[in-house]
Amino acid sequence: MVGRLISEGEPYFRQLVSTGHIEVLFDEIEKGNVAAIRASAIAAEFSDASVSLALRFSLSRAIVYSPDAVMALIPEVFSVSDLCTIPYIEASGEVESDHVKNALTALESVGYISDAHAGCIRIYKAIPVE
Repeated sequence: MVGRLISEGEPYFRQLVSTGHIEVLFDEIEKGNVAAIRASAIAAEFSDASVSLALRFSLSRAIVYSPDAVMALIPEVFSVSDLCTIPYIEASGEVESDHVKNALTALESVGYISDAHAGCIRIYKAIPVE
């Protein structure tokens, strides 16, 4: 899937969306699959508003597993505020708090802190958690 998205671009992306298989790409991103995270730059180029939001939320969830790969998309494809967010709508405070804590742990555990990492850490530290 990722290879086809890279080689075929928009036509294949449109096929993924129309068939609902875009969810498979989102799942791979959320698992921290680095190739899928990199391919999200292509998906972002062709996304409408709803797909774009789902893509950004998937990338935000991926920070926990592959922070460097996600941060590499900033600022060329996404802004820090696009990705360093609470990637849930109407989630419990516990789910949100867990995401913030896990994202901070992942971001602070990498060997090199880029400007994107630092910006993301600042955003997450500003979110009140219980």
